Amino acid sequence: DAYRELARAAGITSANGALATPGELAALVAARLASAGVPATLLAAGIADPDLSALAADAATQWTGQHNPRRIDAAGFEELYRAACGG
Repeated sequence: DAYRELARAAGITSANGALATPGELAALVAARLASAGVPATLLAAGIADPDLSALAADAATQWTGQHNPRRIDAAGFEELYRAACGG
C-alpha cells in the first residue's frame, strides 16, 4: 500500500496508463539509479561482507533506526544489508 501511495503521489503509471504496481515502481527506481551510475548492490559499492556486522550494529544505534515503521535491531539490519549485497 505504501508503494502504491508513493507511485500515486509521483504520478507514475505503467505502459497502459494505470497506476504503477509496486514491482513496476521498483523497476523504474532501479533503472533510474542504474542510469545515474549508482551501484545496484552494497558489494558493487565496495562494502565487504566482514563490514556488515559492524555496520548493522552501528545502524541499530542511530536515531533513524528507532523511527522505522517496522521495529529493527542489529540482526535485522544485518539481514537487510546481506540482502542489499545481492544475496
